[in-house]
Amino acid sequence: MSLVYQIPRKALWWLLIAQAAVILPLLQHLPSWLILVWTVCVAWRVQIVRGVYDAPKAMVKVPLALSMVVALIMSFGKLFALEPLVALLLLTFLLKLLELQSQRDVLLLLLLGFFVGSTQLLFSTSILAFLYAVFSFTLLLSAFMALHTATESKSLWQSLKKSSLIILQAVPLAVLMFFIMPRIGSLWTVPLSSGAGKTGFSDSMAPGNISQLNKDYSPAFRVDFADKKSPPQRELYWRGISLSAFDGRRWEISPQDRDPRHRYRRLRQQQQRFTQQWQEDFTNYRQQQGVPYVDYELMMEPSFQPWLFSMATAQVALKDVVSTNDYLFLRDSPVAQRLLYRVRSYPQFLREPEDLSRGQNFVNTQLPRGFNPRTRELVESWRQEGSSDRQIIARALRWFQGEFTYSLQDTSLAAENPVDDFLFNRQRGYCEHFSSAFVVMMRAADIPARVVLGYQGGQWNDDEKYLLVTQADAHAWAEVWLPDTGWQRVDPTNAVAPERIELGFREYIEQASAASETNGFAELRQAPWLAQMQMRLDALNYSWQSWVLSYDQEQQLIFFQKVLGGDEHWRIVAALMASATLVLAILGLWLWWRARPLPPPPELLPWLQLEQKLQRAGWQRNPAETAQQFAERIAAEKPELAGILKRYTQLAYKLLYLPANTEQQDAIVQQLRRLRNSLRL
Repeated sequence: MSLVYQIPRKALWWLLIAQAAVILPLLQHLPSWLILVWTVCVAWRVQIVRGVYDAPKAMVKVPLALSMVVALIMSFGKLFALEPLVALLLLTFLLKLLELQSQRDVLLLLLLGFFVGSTQLLFSTSILAFLYAVFSFTLLLSAFMALHTATESKSLWQSLKKSSLIILQAVPLAVLMFFIMPRIGSLWTVPLSSGAGKTGFSDSMAPGNISQLNKDYSPAFRVDFADKKSPPQRELYWRGISLSAFDGRRWEISPQDRDPRHRYRRLRQQQQRFTQQWQEDFTNYRQQQGVPYVDYELMMEPSFQPWLFSMATAQVALKDVVSTNDYLFLRDSPVAQRLLYRVRSYPQFLREPEDLSRGQNFVNTQLPRGFNPRTRELVESWRQEGSSDRQIIARALRWFQGEFTYSLQDTSLAAENPVDDFLFNRQRGYCEHFSSAFVVMMRAADIPARVVLGYQGGQWNDDEKYLLVTQADAHAWAEVWLPDTGWQRVDPTNAVAPERIELGFREYIEQASAASETNGFAELRQAPWLAQMQMRLDALNYSWQSWVLSYDQEQQLIFFQKVLGGDEHWRIVAALMASATLVLAILGLWLWWRARPLPPPPELLPWLQLEQKLQRAGWQRNPAETAQQFAERIAAEKPELAGILKRYTQLAYKLLYLPANTEQQDAIVQQLRRLRNSLRL
């Protein structure tokens, strides 16, 4: 076996522990076979340390690295996306373990670990993720300390103690830099490889899409109302997008609006005219109604979709956002990071009805030919009986109320005529089934209608006074257009299960699961203690996000105004210099305190007292001179002191080696005092 650099055992243990800690939070986002790669790398490194294997040669490393890159592309389908790029970085972190040829390679591996450990914050910025990242950094620093103190201590905990102390010492500086460093936004965004947004739904809806989210209690957004009071649950309709195109099974955004960037640019050009019309409508509304509105801040989780959520009808205080005549707020780029924006909603406001254009009327009344004939026949019979638009709407809702059941049980509908199968056979389903069937019925009656996707309800956190809306609150409802009112909301789920709207999803499933075990809600129930723990943890995360993660450039300017009296450059520079001076002063005091002379031990004090007496008489002990040599030199000059100094030296040496706190020790101290007092110089 060839001689290679051997990493100290203690440092190797800390390195492997730190690697495991760094890998763990990334496993839920990356391929599981990376664990196998790490296991092989660890086993190989251990065998190298034992002297069984050699480090791999270039003819092994190059094909291995290339095969790993190919495996990543096969796993993700592409390489330029967030997950595959993180996986590639992690892969280099793992494979580097095989080529530790020098201490420099170990240091490079540790530095790479800090970058890999930071990538977990790309997927989650919760306070738990942050604390875990600090924990993994502490372990990496422990490996660094063990690498440089391998000969000082064999204890693993000594390295952890030193690294923890260094982390704690860095906290004041980190806090200072957090407040004063310039806040720079993201320069670019990298898409998720899956291409799926995190809002739980995309820009289309098919039967079963929304019901798949009912077990997902991850947050979609949080709402902080200005008056710290939540409106009733039945009013909490968080509007997202409207779907107008229907192919017989799936609802989608209308074809001309499917490209969000093109739609944004088109709406941006129309925004001035559209905004002016809305301002006129709002002005008339305020004059007539006395301005009932709801102010709130909405903190939206990353969705990787370009639209925002709000209660209609709303005004959003956010740059680079356009609004549409279907109450949609659209950004010029997807929401790739947590977004905080202020909203004012007018729940009772309705725009003055205006005639639908021929194109809008066609899109919102179109049905594919040949699909769902029984539904068409039923609605056409209602129309032939002389029913008006409002009567048809009421008749459909009464039918839903009397014959249908709200359930999460698997409702697999027929592929050819799914609405017919749902209305006349199954008659049980979730919100997407009811909204889809209702809109098809309205269109069959030549009433313009569309499906709306969003959220309904939420869970009020009474401790922190905010509303948590989770993915389980995802909801679909309908909107119909009537000549005298324009577009208005109609929720067929409210006709079937009004408790779902009145109570909110989580409270409703508690009651529904207690009432029956066959409706599919029992498996969604949570233990009360678990639900309470989740709410407390979410409150902690919300505070973390509100006070720390939302500290952007605007908040920093407000901070400078309050603390420094302004945001001028000279004030910031002065604050930096004052802060640096304070930190250096504290550091200097700490170093001085550590370097201060320590008091001598009690056993040495009698001899030091004798030295001071001899110094006053003109005798100075040389630095390399022992106590006995010093006494003999003085005795040679003053023979009359020889006996006293010899006896004093013997007793002083004896005192140094006696056990502490003994009667003999006290007796010797008394003798030394008497001898020192009898010494006449």
